[in-house]
Amino acid sequence: ARVVDAGVYQVIATNPLGTATSAPVRVWVSEETGWTPHNPLPSPQGLTQIFVNNGQFRATGTRGARISSDDGIAWSQLPALGQNNLLGYLEGNGRKILVGSLGFLALSTDGITWRTTSLPTAAPVQAAAFGAGLFVISTTYSDAPTGRAKIFTSPDGDVWTESYSST
Repeated sequence: ARVVDAGVYQVIATNPLGTATSAPVRVWVSEETGWTPHNPLPSPQGLTQIFVNNGQFRATGTRGARISSDDGIAWSQLPALGQNNLLGYLEGNGRKILVGSLGFLALSTDGITWRTTSLPTAAPVQAAAFGAGLFVISTTYSDAPTGRAKIFTSPDGDVWTESYSST
């Protein structure tokens, strides 16, 4: 992109039923050097995060996509762990946890062999963290049928306790 491409943009879609116009969005563009696009892309799926595990770059994404690289330049596709989107990576207490959509979890002690499990809810994951010896995952309000946000905690990623439920 070039700096001259910056500005306010809208999307207008028209079909025989009518026209829909998106809200205006401002796009800022800065010219940078040093970025190298790779083609073909390392994964046909969208990627949602990058982290370092056992000295290797790892990226995860939609529909269980996983890729790995020793140097951040050459990437290899890893087998998907399922069809859920992978949204977060946690590490602590000798465990590694991949956090996915709809309560999906994958657990590992070595970052190579993974075992899938799930939270005690299928609500969308909002955030995840590790601290004070606990894995902590929050879910959004769409936890049917209660319609409440929840926070779950676990020392090992296997057994999860509901620590909070909004009213």
